[in-house]
Amino acid sequence: MLPQIHAISFSHFRAHAAAELRFVTHTGGNLWLTRHRKPVCAVISMKDAHVLAAVQGRDLHELLHRLQVDADRLRAAKDVEAQYERVEIAGKAWEYPSSR
Repeated sequence: MLPQIHAISFSHFRAHAAAELRFVTHTGGNLWLTRHRKPVCAVISMKDAHVLAAVQGRDLHELLHRLQVDADRLRAAKDVEAQYERVEIAGKAWEYPSSR
């Protein structure tokens, strides 16, 4: 049997998050969050997440590890950028090379 699907707006979800999450956890339903009446993301049960990961050929731990690697790379890039912002370059007047 296919799960029930509720499509609700983000503002409704913020106002009634507990009840909507209970719908997902207790009944196994899927929750589609919409913005301007277009679905943008879904809240699904962990059982469905494992099935989806198997269909995609990925392990849930692999996906979490990939997210952590991306976050670490972003943090390292921000650190490098911050170092460049601290460097002050004192410019010299450029001179033509002598022709000797």
